[in-house]
Amino acid sequence: MHLHQHEGKVITVATSKDTLTGTLDGVFFDHIGLGINGTLYHIPYTSILYFY
Repeated sequence: MHLHQHEGKVITVATSKDTLTGTLDGVFFDHIGLGINGTLYHIPYTSILYFY
């Protein structure tokens, strides 16, 4: 499944350091934008292990 299909929805992203849950605000060529409690985080694809 492609990340674009989840834009605007709440997802959980597992990285090598943490597991983050927030709203997928954007899907870009090198990262995703994940909104958590009003803060937008840029998460590079290279640090994402999986999402659900």
